[in-house]
Amino acid sequence: MKSDFWTGFFNALDFEVKNVEELQGASGIKHKILCAGVDESKKRLVIVQDEHDARILAMVQADVQANIKNYNVLMVRPVSINLGIAFGSVGILLGTNAFTNEDLADFSQKDDENNIGQIGKEKLEKVINTVSPQIEIIQKTKPNLVSVFQEIVHQLSHLKFLQNIEENSNFSLDFEEIITFNPVVYDNNLGICPIPLYLFSIDEAESFFKIKNIEVNRMILKKHGIYQFFYPPIDSLALGLIDNNSFDSKDLLIQMNKIPSYGHPFGENELTEIKQLNHVVDALIEKGLVVEGEFSLGCTENGIDKRMLVKFSPRESIFKRLANIISVKVDINLNDLFK
Repeated sequence: MKSDFWTGFFNALDFEVKNVEELQGASGIKHKILCAGVDESKKRLVIVQDEHDARILAMVQADVQANIKNYNVLMVRPVSINLGIAFGSVGILLGTNAFTNEDLADFSQKDDENNIGQIGKEKLEKVINTVSPQIEIIQKTKPNLVSVFQEIVHQLSHLKFLQNIEENSNFSLDFEEIITFNPVVYDNNLGICPIPLYLFSIDEAESFFKIKNIEVNRMILKKHGIYQFFYPPIDSLALGLIDNNSFDSKDLLIQMNKIPSYGHPFGENELTEIKQLNHVVDALIEKGLVVEGEFSLGCTENGIDKRMLVKFSPRESIFKRLANIISVKVDINLNDLFK
């Protein structure tokens, strides 16, 4: 049952799903996984692993890549829960992002019916409704529940205790940090593609269980910025590379020519109508998204605005992965590691 969702997921990406539960790395370690997808034509292997820590996936990726050198190994991490959404609703309910022991005592001294009447039944239902879809999607996609609980604990660690909780002492919880915390930020920073299932509607999640819904599922993946990780649009990719690096036109085109060989074949354009890679810079300049400086290309204000629309989506992980591949290796002094 757990692979049904992933069958639809991989079909939408033109991968063949492989229902394997472990893969061996160069270290000899057999890594537990949910499943995998293979694109034989483009020599890509995608591993789905539902660990709560993206760093574990980064290590698995390096280990398996060292063992399977003729394929590009890409990692996917499903993220089923985002407590920030629920705590945001709690903040609206309370009218504040902080909660004290006095608030707790105030609630406990009232019966449920009166309490609901005081804070508003509609607001309370809103809090429940923010969590219910996430729970239902967890039930449908059937991830490893241990990993889900670990994810919850990890996110709860972003709650701030303004005063220590001790017997007979006051305490206060600050929700602000957990509300603004992005559960996929570490994935983006490590080149791992997160699947933010907590942003999927129930209908969207159910769509992946229907074998014939390939086009619909593809649109869902594009909507959530997932499809573009596997098939990056040339123009959006160029804009992102310019935003993240210092390239002149020549260097940019040299690097972009290599990207399909790294496991990211180009997809459909989003910002321009270009048909050839070597026209991308001129097209972005013409659209007012890029300017050519004395030494390198740069994003205009409009270009930065375009980037902000996708800056924190799963597709953004591609830039860190490419940076890890493209970056020049340098010798590191052992003493520098302990500074």
